[in-house]
Amino acid sequence: MNGLAATSSYDAVLLACQGFEGTPRSATQKANLIGYANAGGRVFATHFNYMWLFDNAAFATTANWALTSGNPTGDDTKPLTGLVDTSFGKGAAFSQWLAGVGALGPKSPPPEVDIYASRQDVTDDGVARPSQRWIYSTNPPAATVQHLTFNTPVGSAAASQCGRVIFSDFHVNAATTNGKTFPAECATAPLSAQEKVLEFMLFDLASCVSADNVPPPPPPTCAPRTCAAASASCGPLADGCGGILDCGSCPAGQTCGGAGVANQCGGPTCAPLTCSKLGYSCGLAGDGCGKTLDCGPCPTGETCGGGGVAGVCGGPACKPQTCTSVGATCGWIGDGCGSSVQCGPCPSGETCGGGGVANRCGGPKCTPLGCASVGATCGWIGDGCGGSLSCGDCIAPDTCGGAGVASACGHNGIASCVPLTCKEVGAGCGPVADGCGALLDCGPCPAGQTCGGGGVPNLCGAPTCTPTTCSALGFECGPAGDGCGGLLDCGTCPSGQSCGGGGVPNRCGGLR
Repeated sequence: MNGLAATSSYDAVLLACQGFEGTPRSATQKANLIGYANAGGRVFATHFNYMWLFDNAAFATTANWALTSGNPTGDDTKPLTGLVDTSFGKGAAFSQWLAGVGALGPKSPPPEVDIYASRQDVTDDGVARPSQRWIYSTNPPAATVQHLTFNTPVGSAAASQCGRVIFSDFHVNAATTNGKTFPAECATAPLSAQEKVLEFMLFDLASCVSADNVPPPPPPTCAPRTCAAASASCGPLADGCGGILDCGSCPAGQTCGGAGVANQCGGPTCAPLTCSKLGYSCGLAGDGCGKTLDCGPCPTGETCGGGGVAGVCGGPACKPQTCTSVGATCGWIGDGCGSSVQCGPCPSGETCGGGGVANRCGGPKCTPLGCASVGATCGWIGDGCGGSLSCGDCIAPDTCGGAGVASACGHNGIASCVPLTCKEVGAGCGPVADGCGALLDCGPCPAGQTCGGGGVPNLCGAPTCTPTTCSALGFECGPAGDGCGGLLDCGTCPSGQSCGGGGVPNRCGGLR
């Protein structure tokens, strides 16, 4: 405590009993301890380390210091019945925890702990002070406070207090360990009741500072959403609580998101978005092709979009993104606050992402052929896109193809028209002219394709979608849509950070 700057580099200061009072602490040393605690430091002091507290400015007002170092039972091997104060919220939770770990004594209830090597340096006189007792004893043998806490700066409003001090007036272990070096002096037996009390108090010391008379907040709960609530009929879907729903499969010839509507069955393929490409690091998002992305959770105290950036962890309320704000006209998008938004379907012949732009309708289209473009003057021809076209009739004695020229009127009195085949005209689907006034049926296309759908007449094809990657989107954490109906997992963040916690969607960070 000789230097406040050096002490302030530590999260907590543990002042263990050294077996004697020692040299009185200087005014500078005691002021350094108060300055450290007032700045948010955590202090654990036991037994003779009352020397730091009992005559130290505001700290002196926190207890009725008696400084009677003897054991109230007269014998360190004889336990003192320590009563657990359950009159405040944290005390009730402390009692429940002790019961759960088997630390309460045989006389409970009321809840009590057998304390060996106890001391009586604080008298329980019933006077209200800026501290909270946790364990105390009654007379006989003595009215003492065995465990107390107070927040700092002492006397400030609860909202302005950020440091915490614990004073424990009993030895956790009465064993003598002189001449031993850590960890050789540590016993391998299960923790004693007193050691479990110390364990809880160290948890409390390291926790966020709050008023002791306010019950601990309950853990948050999450209500999983359903496929029906999300209007999803196929594919995996995040339930909003860390789980994945299976919303079913699609019939033959269709894929999930294939028609441009996320989690809805359809035909063509779609390049799904990713969390990285969306700039998200938390919450749920649509991948633009019928699937839901999980872009990761936020750390305690933050919410997805809570800092004002959609899809990024932060503190304040989140402003959801809209289809218009991100330029999306189809499929699902994440709103950046942990939910998804449906931006609508695509018109017939197009798919969401099918033109190569995520969440935008597109795809190659088939341009029908005309009679003039193929040199036909009679009979029926295929338009190259699955349809047929009549190019007119011939005047007798001419017939269509009668002079040996396909789809042209003529006659020679001898030759007859020889019909063409699908193979001869290079057709793999749809109707085509046989050159003699009739149509050939060159067959259907496989599931997911259409005749001329790839841009070549009478050949099967479909618009394609190239999925993006986390790297291409600049994402390093959380789930994202790949723009074609699938999900990307862009990874997790290291301890102490959350996806979007630094204010950048789908990038690891945290509040400091």
